[in-house]
Amino acid sequence: MSDFNIFRDEWNNKNKKEYEKKRSMKRFAWLIRRLKQEGCLKTLKIKNESAIALTTKGMERVFKIGLKLTDKKPRKDGKWQMVLFDIPESKRRSRDYFRRALQYLGYQKLQKSIWVCQYDVLKETRDLIDRYSLKEYVELLLIQKGGLD
Repeated sequence: MSDFNIFRDEWNNKNKKEYEKKRSMKRFAWLIRRLKQEGCLKTLKIKNESAIALTTKGMERVFKIGLKLTDKKPRKDGKWQMVLFDIPESKRRSRDYFRRALQYLGYQKLQKSIWVCQYDVLKETRDLIDRYSLKEYVELLLIQKGGLD
């Protein structure tokens, strides 16, 4: 009987579950460490206990993931949503986040500040505008493509 067979016989379900648990804990610890290094998580002391908190950068990341996972269905009425904006340079960061978020929702750029989308993402678009406090700089239109005959 070879040594391999002895090892194989000892590799029962209990050992396998223990191994998988340790492996899973190591992966989780690695993920937490990586998210801390990227600035998405930070460690806090609360009543002499350690806690992990999501940073602003981490919240942005979660928000973007949510946008990417948004169920994008074409509008039933065949109309397109159009976003027009003129966001000042003083709000450049919000403007850049807003543009990226529009892409995640399925908008296509016509010009730097004119974007169109065939999907029914009006609610998500309004949430974006509120999230970045851009209401006074953005106009939403519902358009219907018309051909020249």
